[in-house]
Amino acid sequence: HKGVAWKPLLHAPLHYQRPPDAPNPTTMKLGLAVLPVVVTGEALRLQANPVSKVAQMLSDFAKKLELEAKAEQKAYNKFECWCNTVVKSKQEAIAKNNLKITAGENYIKELDSGRVELTDERTRAESEVQDLKEQILKLDRDHKRDEASFNKTKEETTQAIDALDRAIEKLDGAIEGHEEGSLAAVDHALGVVQALGEKDSLRVQDRRFLASVAQAPAGDYKKLNRKAGFQEDYKARSQKIRALLNQMKTDFEKHRTDATAEFDKATTDYDNLRSARKTELTSAVSEKNSEATETAARTTAKTETQDEVDDLEQEVTDDEQTITDTKQTCSDKKTEFQDRKKNRRDEIASVGEAIAILRSGDAR
Repeated sequence: HKGVAWKPLLHAPLHYQRPPDAPNPTTMKLGLAVLPVVVTGEALRLQANPVSKVAQMLSDFAKKLELEAKAEQKAYNKFECWCNTVVKSKQEAIAKNNLKITAGENYIKELDSGRVELTDERTRAESEVQDLKEQILKLDRDHKRDEASFNKTKEETTQAIDALDRAIEKLDGAIEGHEEGSLAAVDHALGVVQALGEKDSLRVQDRRFLASVAQAPAGDYKKLNRKAGFQEDYKARSQKIRALLNQMKTDFEKHRTDATAEFDKATTDYDNLRSARKTELTSAVSEKNSEATETAARTTAKTETQDEVDDLEQEVTDDEQTITDTKQTCSDKKTEFQDRKKNRRDEIASVGEAIAILRSGDAR
């Protein structure tokens, strides 16, 4: 039966052929085993292809260009930040220095005008001048007061001496002649003695004597003069009164002499002291007007301030030049960076186009 069954197949027509697009049964049976070999071989083939190698190299180069572009952009951003920081800091420094320069120049103007005082020389000198003027005025007032007091004392003393001279003269005449009115002369002398005695110091016994004489009873002077006892008593009393008058006159003359000498000495002291104060006042006024210490201090302060202003102006000039140089450098670097950035961008685009061409079907 086996031979019968296969017989038609053995006698099948020989002209039958497999269509070209029909799958090969042998290939179909071996597909699972053959496929990995086919893929691996394709990869090897591609690796072995020079065009693929160039495309891969260009792809790696493009990635490197991208990394370099990012790194350079980052570096440029830092550089640009540095440029802005430098310019800003210098502008702020210039603004501050300009304020200092203005303040310094105004300070110099105030020094020149005298509105600023660096020392207490003027105040001290003015106080000294005022004090000396007051001292001189006080000396003048005291001297005038002493002079008025002396003149009054001198006048009163002279008047007392003149009164004593007149009393002594009358009393001497009465003692010699015992004429009528001699008791009146005694009364006049007693009045002078008592009046001046109130102003001048008298001994106690002298005061008592004057009081007893003043209390003697008044009567008929002619009758009294005819009594011998009365005349003797009158003469003794008159002589004692005259001695008191002479003593008082001597005291008053001594008092006037002493007062005159004291006033003359006080006047000499006043003249010397006033002359010394006037000399000190002249010196103080001269010092106040010259203001040597204040002038020296102002000159020093002005010189130091001007030096500081000059230094600040130089700093401003240097900072302005730094800003100009920095801006120019940053502008040049920006142009260079933009050129490199454009060139790299064009280079990356060109590499991309080359890779696309190499990986196209035509290139293969």
